[in-house]
Amino acid sequence: MNPRYSVVIAGGGPVGLALARLLEQRGCRTCLIARADTTGAFRPIALSHASFTLCQSLVPLVADSPIRTVEVSQHGQPGRTTMQASEHGLDALGYVIDLTTLSTALAHDMQPPAHIGSVTAWHPQASDIRVDWADPSGQVSSVDAQLLVLADGGHGMRAAREYDYHQQALVCSVKPERGHDGIAHEIFTADGPLALLPCGDRYAVVWTLPSAQAARMLGADEPTFLAALQNLAGDRHGRLSEPGPRQAQPLLRRQTRSQEARVLLIGNAAQTVHPVAGQGLNLGLRDALVLALQAAGQAHTDLGGAEFINRYERTRSFDRHVTVGLTDVLARVTRIGAGPGMTLPGLTRGLALTALQACPPARRFLARRMMLGARALP
Repeated sequence: MNPRYSVVIAGGGPVGLALARLLEQRGCRTCLIARADTTGAFRPIALSHASFTLCQSLVPLVADSPIRTVEVSQHGQPGRTTMQASEHGLDALGYVIDLTTLSTALAHDMQPPAHIGSVTAWHPQASDIRVDWADPSGQVSSVDAQLLVLADGGHGMRAAREYDYHQQALVCSVKPERGHDGIAHEIFTADGPLALLPCGDRYAVVWTLPSAQAARMLGADEPTFLAALQNLAGDRHGRLSEPGPRQAQPLLRRQTRSQEARVLLIGNAAQTVHPVAGQGLNLGLRDALVLALQAAGQAHTDLGGAEFINRYERTRSFDRHVTVGLTDVLARVTRIGAGPGMTLPGLTRGLALTALQACPPARRFLARRMMLGARALP
């Protein structure tokens, strides 16, 4: 007889790990199936204040890279707005952490520990679902559950909606000459947004570029790379130096919903978004929290039943669609007429940023949406 659980989670990233811990805290018998730990390349994640607080309630995290201020501007165009943690009575709007560091912390001493392997198939039935998984040696085992949650990509699900930005996010770190003072910058450029995120005593760089240009910057020598980056970043914090290893990732917007009984998608399995405004992981963590709270509130309900799944999807629909739509609009609109030289779209964006700066209630409203999600109350 196969082991039986309430929920099986496929995916060992932060969203799957957080969901497993949240469900176990609420007395839901859970099985996590995750690939073996591997040390990935540097991938900075901007956790909102709410997301960091959630993760810190699960495992100890060091808050050594706070974002106290977010400054939004345009390269070569007027307009600027600044959002500050002090406007919300907080020490920080969010925190920057490496993805591998966060995953390692969430996985440490997890009880019960994850099964190391990957889900290979699943077989929904009337009252449960059988999940087949293979360990690193290829040995296949099966478990039974009420619900299978796919918490990362790569499970062969066909996206209901998909858009290729034909861009890549180039990621690395650099050393600012005069420090960063906890200030994060979002700079709209002709090629896409450039984010500079405080990370220790360095800046984490998330630079959106057309795919061909990203390839050139990946292969550029250090002086060429730094000169191009400095041109966009300006001299806000002096000369940028000591770039770390560079990597790039293609950018897609995807939204997927399972059409199979007893299968639910959250996090990257449900949606991927453009990195502008840094909302992807925060959205996935909200997926996990809502699912855990809903499961805890319906202890005697069939967690894999259509009623439970449909209620969850309805609850998450607004936040998901608004966040995906907002990041998509920002990614497209901020490129129109951007770059050196005055243009009508650039002047219009500049006026919008200036108006936002002049209207504290609107600025606080936007910051609160970024921190807490689209369903958050004012």
